[in-house]
Amino acid sequence: MQQYNVEEVLNRELARRFVFTVDKEVLQQEFEKKLLSMHKSYRRPGFRTGKVSLDLFKSLKEKEVHESLLQNLVSDI
Repeated sequence: MQQYNVEEVLNRELARRFVFTVDKEVLQQEFEKKLLSMHKSYRRPGFRTGKVSLDLFKSLKEKEVHESLLQNLVSDI
């Protein structure tokens, strides 16, 4: 069960700012799912598709996975 808390902290004419709170467990589970799904189709020279070690993939693409995950979570809310 996903649980989110959304709080509007600023509301001006042309700008709004929100604070999103997501449970750490939910975020970790979603991160692992996203990491594994992106890992399966990752291509790197010298490796077959999806056969790069998970540790190497994580070190190369962790930031991209986090950004993609956060973007998906925010768009779901």
